[in-house]
Amino acid sequence: MSASQNYRETIPDTFDQDVFEASLDKIVIVDFYADWCQPCRMLDPILKEVISENARDFTLVKANTETLQNHAEAFSVSSIPVLFAISKKSVIDRVEGLLTKADLQQWLQSLLIGKTLQHAFELEESDPIEAIKIYEKLLGENPRANEIKLALIRAQYKAGWFDKVEEQLSELEKRGFLEPEAQRIKSQLNLAKAGSADPAELKQQISNNPKDFDARIKLARLYAQMTDYESALATALEVVQMDRSQYRKEAQELMLDIFRVLPAESELLGGYRRKLASALW
Repeated sequence: MSASQNYRETIPDTFDQDVFEASLDKIVIVDFYADWCQPCRMLDPILKEVISENARDFTLVKANTETLQNHAEAFSVSSIPVLFAISKKSVIDRVEGLLTKADLQQWLQSLLIGKTLQHAFELEESDPIEAIKIYEKLLGENPRANEIKLALIRAQYKAGWFDKVEEQLSELEKRGFLEPEAQRIKSQLNLAKAGSADPAELKQQISNNPKDFDARIKLARLYAQMTDYESALATALEVVQMDRSQYRKEAQELMLDIFRVLPAESELLGGYRRKLASALW
């Protein structure tokens, strides 16, 4: 396939079709340029060559900023040349300036890995085993290996491979830290380990002895395991408020685990963070 078959010059009337509709099949690289721009002219043959070599996965769309001013403004183009990567009708990345062939090849490779990662992520809920296979295939000598490793652990958790997840998190912790995503998975794992106690029996124990903090912690963990996070937080908070020994710290850590797994927009998150801070101080 010749280079001319791998790119097209777009115009205002066909921009959406050339860019967004076409991105449903391949990753579309939009090159915003101008005829008067010397770096744009220097980049053009290199870009076309690299796209030609990767024609199975990419299409190049040339967008002249002189005739596509509104579109350039919509993309927040402030300098040229600038390249945008579009997949599934969304912008997934951008790079600016005069790039070498090696730079472009590395960028396209990163985009392909990102697309594969997105596909695997979409599979995690319906087919986590298949997602795991994809992540394992991507691992190895890869510039995004750490990101892929975290995604693999997340998929393993969704597949119920808790022992494997715990083992890999322990390896990561040897570095002295965990990324937020890894910490969130660790919190999910902690909350999944509630044991098999009977909630009714625990409530009776608490009724008989309000200072049975061990029973309160176990009940809070059961609530968390059932994703009744409000009840879990309320029960753990009671321990923080009432106890000044070992159970207080355990209840606090349980609440922090729940905070990590709650959506950022959750009303419980802000409300119980304030309550915990107040109880501690």
